[in-house]
Amino acid sequence: MENSETSDWHRQPQNVQQGIEHMQQVATQRGLAQLQNIFGDLYSTSRLLQALSQNDLNVEETATYLQDQLTDKLYITKQNFPELFRSVTHQVYFPENPELMPHYEVEEVEGPQELLEGQVALEFSLSPHFVESKIPVFFLSDEIVKEILGFFTPYERGRLRQVCKTWNLLEDRCLHLYKRDCLFTWNYSTQRPKTNIFPSPFNLTDVLWGENFPQAYSDSKDYVESFKSWRTMWLKRPRVRFNGVYVSKVSYFKQGAPSLTMCVSFHRVTFYRYIRFYEDFSVCCVTTAKKPKEIITEIHKQNEEARIGEWARLKNKVTMHLLAKNEVFTYVFRTCSSVKYAHDGLKFESFYCRQPDILEFEALNINTEAWPKYFKFFKV
Repeated sequence: MENSETSDWHRQPQNVQQGIEHMQQVATQRGLAQLQNIFGDLYSTSRLLQALSQNDLNVEETATYLQDQLTDKLYITKQNFPELFRSVTHQVYFPENPELMPHYEVEEVEGPQELLEGQVALEFSLSPHFVESKIPVFFLSDEIVKEILGFFTPYERGRLRQVCKTWNLLEDRCLHLYKRDCLFTWNYSTQRPKTNIFPSPFNLTDVLWGENFPQAYSDSKDYVESFKSWRTMWLKRPRVRFNGVYVSKVSYFKQGAPSLTMCVSFHRVTFYRYIRFYEDFSVCCVTTAKKPKEIITEIHKQNEEARIGEWARLKNKVTMHLLAKNEVFTYVFRTCSSVKYAHDGLKFESFYCRQPDILEFEALNINTEAWPKYFKFFKV
């Protein structure tokens, strides 16, 4: 018994320095095992240990650092990607013993090897032999990744750029995609829908919008040129979103009839107002007591309860005309954001009403609790 206690005592560190060294050795072994499980044979043990020491034994930072170095270190071999290797040997542009590219740092291995980049990678990705195969994304060239990003919306590209530093840099260089999105979002080829639902005399543009329409609702050239790039324009320029519904919840108390005890009763009234904008400058509005989860997918122009109208925008001001029976209701909003560059809100500023026989505006009081103050955007 005494011998076992003595042996255990000798295994313990004699001082603080030895204890620190022991902990570092244990952390290094654990980190090395985790990195080998992640990268396999792509990096040697000495390279993994060197990367660990450079990142202070932090496994997450080391893995991120090594991931960024993959494009300069990786190569295709039979040992690393056997399934990909067997498919590649059937193609004419992969010779049996090709020479490696000189600017890539690779190890010498037996068997055929070939790097995938440029036009070769494009043909490789489009070939029917490899449609179902698993191709590592780091073998794709920058040009192919840019073409793939063109299939996503700006909001989806914003999430993709958070994957890694490489995709972040590539997304910054896709200015042609932001130009396409900006021209689609701020399209001034027409400012009125093709089908006019307003009765006479509001079917006339001069009566409904004014004589200077659409110039009065078009941003000036100096304002547009104030944005330095297409990406800056997409981020900072106020816009109306078409892929969802703007929702406002209105809640107020209403006095009821007195009871037999002469006590006045109050009732709480709650309803929701939904607004959906379209690219052709048409808009629909639905007012109902149903919650967003129940009816948000039913907010469209074919809804029987929807009021149809038109909208226009000038900088951060949005004007909307809605038809209700024979009257025209005009709403004026100001675009706002819950977070930076979100453009996911509308602030209700003013409200007007016009009748067919009286074309003058009649301003209504919106400071009461029965009117919505803000509209929050929900994606559909």
